[in-house]
Amino acid sequence: MEIMSLRIFKNSEINQPKDFSEKCQDQFKIDRSKLKDQLLNEIQRIEERKIDRVNRLRSNPESIDSTSINSFLITFDLCETDFESLELIILQNSTDFLTSIYKLSDSDFFSFTLKLDDFLQDSNI
Repeated sequence: MEIMSLRIFKNSEINQPKDFSEKCQDQFKIDRSKLKDQLLNEIQRIEERKIDRVNRLRSNPESIDSTSINSFLITFDLCETDFESLELIILQNSTDFLTSIYKLSDSDFFSFTLKLDDFLQDSNI
């Protein structure tokens, strides 16, 4: 969901570079500030969702199923919170995790493995 909302935001009509280039400097500064605020709000929203997710996984590890794993894999990135979630998922439900990994497309699997390069060496796994 987070990726989709960022793509929609990125590609929306109000954020086209040509629109900024046709404005006077004062208006450009105002629009740039608004865009920055929107992006910061979106980043904050994504961060809060990821924190909520890891807290939910910690408090209710039995809820980790194939649906939650698939959802996680779609939004997994290089943040510490996601690595904590990944560790919880693997420790709690390794069978469904492996099944979900197996179902990834080649490119998604490759992207996932690249992200694992930054996985903490001192993890419990």
